[in-house]
Amino acid sequence: MFQTLRRMTLSVGNLTALAALVATLLAGCADTETGPVTAERSRYEVAEDSPGESGREPSAPFSTPLDDDDAEPSLPDLPTGRDAPPTDVPTELPADADYPPSPPGFDQVGQPDFTELPDDPDELIERIHFLHALQPRGQTEQDQYEDYLRIQRFRVEVAEKLLSVATESEQRVAAVQTKLDAMRTMTLVGVPGMEQQLSDYSESLLEDADEESVFLGRLMLFGLAIDELAEGADVAVEDVLEDLEGLAADGQDNPGVFMVIRQAAGILQALGEREAALQAYQTIGESFEDSEDPQMAAEARTMFERIRIIEVGLDERLRDVLMNRPDSEEPVLAAITELLADADINLGILSELAQAAQFLEMSDRYPLAGQVWERIEAAYRDHPDEELAEQAVQQAQNGLTRIELIGNPLTVDGVTVAGEPFDWADYEGQVVLIDFWATWSEPCLREMPYIAQVYRQYQDRGFEVVGINLDDDPETVRRFLDFQPLPWPTLISADETAQGLENPLVARAGVDSLPFMVLVGTDGNVAALHVRGPRLQEKLAEKLGEPAGVLPEPVPGMSPQNGEESTDELLDGLLEELQPELP
Repeated sequence: MFQTLRRMTLSVGNLTALAALVATLLAGCADTETGPVTAERSRYEVAEDSPGESGREPSAPFSTPLDDDDAEPSLPDLPTGRDAPPTDVPTELPADADYPPSPPGFDQVGQPDFTELPDDPDELIERIHFLHALQPRGQTEQDQYEDYLRIQRFRVEVAEKLLSVATESEQRVAAVQTKLDAMRTMTLVGVPGMEQQLSDYSESLLEDADEESVFLGRLMLFGLAIDELAEGADVAVEDVLEDLEGLAADGQDNPGVFMVIRQAAGILQALGEREAALQAYQTIGESFEDSEDPQMAAEARTMFERIRIIEVGLDERLRDVLMNRPDSEEPVLAAITELLADADINLGILSELAQAAQFLEMSDRYPLAGQVWERIEAAYRDHPDEELAEQAVQQAQNGLTRIELIGNPLTVDGVTVAGEPFDWADYEGQVVLIDFWATWSEPCLREMPYIAQVYRQYQDRGFEVVGINLDDDPETVRRFLDFQPLPWPTLISADETAQGLENPLVARAGVDSLPFMVLVGTDGNVAALHVRGPRLQEKLAEKLGEPAGVLPEPVPGMSPQNGEESTDELLDGLLEELQPELP
């Protein structure tokens, strides 16, 4: 039933500099962990005073596309955002957890012993693998942060020991990779002086006798240069391009190289370096399109779509709309029409333009978004690739369904998870947030503590929340709510044969990614879509006035940390906020 953006690429260069907002908010989920969330796997407590992490995590997914075949449970890896310590971890490890066997030098739950290190390279590599998967512990975020840094420092120590005893090239490369990764991680979480140490170590690798170690040093130095460029340092763009081309030539079929240089191209684009970005995308596409890795080859070919997006100037035209400049809408439609007139409209172009339409939805440009969806549907309906045609038409119809919600009533029905009846009429005259979510969508779970805080601040003013759960098995959400109660009702379909994505409300609301949030006004009509983060605060302030007390911080990665900014101010600062972090 659902054909969605399941193959979209997640980087700031995926659409345009401005549409990076969509790439952040409406991207696919990461395959880092599977299985429904339970008491042992929850990453937060909804009742906490803080919505979770502070800072941003640009590379993390913030919504989950719906797909009958591909949607899987997912939770994130430990974040390493530049501005905040990693805190998206359990507050404590269960006492009865089934820990994997620990190698010598670790206690029974895998905490490292710093007192001694073996001389055997194989034992050291075993410790490196164990440390890579080790999660920090602690009762508070500060405890977890300190334990996290302790693990990273131990990784460096083990790597240095391995370098001193390694007898084979593979062992040396493993040590170098580990040391670079640990130092880079500590740089990203703000350890003082670590960036300079990392730079010095990477420089030293250029004199190494091992060619692969030299290459790793080159790659890390390139990443650091891109960081500086993104932060406004005086870095020569021509030098960046020269290094990018050299890495592409020497690192073909290397996923790490592909990721770093692709993000570099996105930063060049975001900084307005149009010609440099075009050259970078062309280099990446030509260097990797014939990769033996099918996924890398497919992503490389999307670089040519990015070139077409830049050439028609879609990013600048979207910015003009965002800034409410006169007569700015027609140029957006003209650029999209030009792209769709190409004989080779493929999945890449579909993904780019679908994100543009969703971007317009999230900035309240609903009529313009509707026109974009109409053009997408018309262009792809008769596409010779029947699967692509079906996917495009379904996406467009979902988008048009969402647009039609604005200004019209949306009837909510179903039963509570306990099987009790639900009466939508009880909410007449209230401002209601309808939250479509599932336990398998990590972005949904990240959003809930934030919603809970806003709910507490506005509930006495006439604000309510109704959750629509889309898990296939109602027992899953029952177990979740037993562990993690929510202060608002959670509904499932009253039809036992139409659970999960078959819930009639999904089609009725045009839902194709989670979380999807609809705000209904006191008149019973839909007032806004995609009301996450500051958008929810802003819309509630418009309808119910400013709340008493301090509003919670926005969900990380969604917005600047200042929750008082208006939507236009937020989006105006988009380029600075969503620069992609390099690994």
